[in-house]
Amino acid sequence: MLDSVFEELAYGCKMGDPQAMLRMYQWFWSRVPDELKRLDSQYAARCSEESEKELEERLEQNPQEGFRLRAAYTWLTRAAFYGSQAAMDLLEKNPRCIWQGFLPVKSLFFGSGEHSVPITGDTLRALGLSEIKAQGRIRLRGQTEEKTYYYETYAGYEGPDEDGYGMEEEYYYRMYDEFFRYAYVFLGYSREEFERLRPKNLEYRQARETLARERGILEAPSGQAAHRRSPHKAERNADKGWDFVPVYQR
Repeated sequence: MLDSVFEELAYGCKMGDPQAMLRMYQWFWSRVPDELKRLDSQYAARCSEESEKELEERLEQNPQEGFRLRAAYTWLTRAAFYGSQAAMDLLEKNPRCIWQGFLPVKSLFFGSGEHSVPITGDTLRALGLSEIKAQGRIRLRGQTEEKTYYYETYAGYEGPDEDGYGMEEEYYYRMYDEFFRYAYVFLGYSREEFERLRPKNLEYRQARETLARERGILEAPSGQAAHRRSPHKAERNADKGWDFVPVYQR
């Protein structure tokens, strides 16, 4: 059963609070055994086959410990992306943490488009993403150009036309905003239709704007979505020698 502190932090995370994300990292990190922390730090420092083997053996023997470690890195990465300087400083010491989490990160830090990760609905909810209702294994995709994540489930197929052509598989696409709040569902579209119609769909756009308004980042007079700006400059990362620049700083 989740404790009240976890639930409070999860709420802050889904409202876009980077300090809540940092505290969520700390919540999971405090539950990682010291020996696993040592092995993980050892591998980060040496990157040797021997240290990698030791770490992998520990994770295989203790999957719950591995979950806590990866969950911690998931929230550390998101806290850094959304502007926590403390998280950035920690990530600078071990940039490989970016790839050790559970969520898609390529579009966040490298600006190279959305990518996907296989994951279960139970894992996502255990991370604190309570609005994702998926059962079993899914492929989580994102971020899209609209700063959303989504997964698809099979809906059926549209039969061929009278000439025998045009049969297409169709899916339900459940859309979430950048903080994993449920936004919209596209019902019964082929992949091609979904990619073509998604950016133009008015209800989908309005749903995203409603969620953004609830977070207080819309400019009320114009009704136009305000872009989240970090207080940190991209040059600060360059000075630190980071080999990536988070997209939100560009």
